[in-house]
Amino acid sequence: MAKRDYYEVLGVSRNASAEELKKAYRKVAMKYHPDRNQGDKQAENKFKEASEAFEILGDQEKRSRYDQFGHAAEGMGSSGMGGFGGAGGSGIDHILFILGLLFLVRGVLNVIKTITAFTIAHSITLGLSVFNIINLPQSTIEILIALTIIYLALEIKDLKKIKYTPWTLAFSFGLLHGLGFAGALNEIGIANENILLSLLFFNVGIEIGQILFIPLFSIFIWISHKYKFYQQTSIFSSYLLGGMGFHWFSV
Repeated sequence: MAKRDYYEVLGVSRNASAEELKKAYRKVAMKYHPDRNQGDKQAENKFKEASEAFEILGDQEKRSRYDQFGHAAEGMGSSGMGGFGGAGGSGIDHILFILGLLFLVRGVLNVIKTITAFTIAHSITLGLSVFNIINLPQSTIEILIALTIIYLALEIKDLKKIKYTPWTLAFSFGLLHGLGFAGALNEIGIANENILLSLLFFNVGIEIGQILFIPLFSIFIWISHKYKFYQQTSIFSSYLLGGMGFHWFSV
């Protein structure tokens, strides 16, 4: 299940002082300490949860990142992850990946199959991650997603077209992007009693975003073909994706 808010775990407000955090942690830790609750698995889990919360909130830098990004901040470097900070759940990486796919796919039917495969794949891992069936460090996910974008950039630069089974590539990479979306969803926070509804609406939001951008990108690529500047456009897009991918890979 989704993690509880760390402030809620310790029973303090978000503007609690460092001293208040220490007092709250001591109180919770003493209440659920394994020595006082031998054989009580629930108490042991609450003790671990409190220790994890204090490890983050007791460190000023980690607390600052948590306040900004929520649980998605875990595993981040000191540069953080907002906006252009890294690949994962920011949305920009997803948009660039869609753009890259459209440069590699030929034919309307192949485009539909490719985007559908990508959608199904990221929906699968998004759900598995939210229910903690799959759990990878966010920093690892960000690096892998950055590599998928770099790979697309290299393919676009060579002016390659995947004619036969582009959806297999999209499905494989979509599995990684779904894990990135899970980090964004955890950042927003999920009420346990509404987890399925939250998951549904979050995924619908992603698909609406895709539906808005795909026609724009497709028209742009069609115009570049019609007016004979497709090669320049593809090279520019390759450098754009590659540059962003390497930036995200290095942060």
